[in-house]
Amino acid sequence: MHLISGFSSKRPRAARPGRIAACATIAALALATPLSGHAASGGKSGTCTAADTAGVLAGITGDYQLTNDPSDPQGSLIFTANTTGSVLATQNVVVAKVDGTTGNIVPGSLTTIANNFYGNSFINGPEWFYSPQGNLGVIYPAAGGLALALRSATPSAWNAFGYDYSGAPT
Repeated sequence: MHLISGFSSKRPRAARPGRIAACATIAALALATPLSGHAASGGKSGTCTAADTAGVLAGITGDYQLTNDPSDPQGSLIFTANTTGSVLATQNVVVAKVDGTTGNIVPGSLTTIANNFYGNSFINGPEWFYSPQGNLGVIYPAAGGLALALRSATPSAWNAFGYDYSGAPT
């Protein structure tokens, strides 16, 4: 899936890797030095033990997305997911850093960036996008409509997703 200015394109159902393949997908994408503007998606993230030796994603079983971090010269990826699969209930949206050299989830990197996800957890998880201003963001279903969390174009930290579309703090 390519990310474009505005919102990301809808991924075809057949492009989603199987639940068991999620950890291999994370490691392979991190080691492949992803191109700017590319993302990957998958199913249940709780099976990523090969890329998550520290258990950072333990218990995170929602729909996930990966994208390269355009602000990181080391080529790291950023992982995002809703926290619970197969439920329609309010839950968190989280991000974690994937080391661009080892392909492993960085221990201690799991960060909650929103607490109002509400959607079909396995297929309607958070999606990456770039705003027209160049901000990396996460859009996701929330009660009453869509919600989003953005980073500034020059973020203070890789996980500083704290702005809405108008630039106001979330």
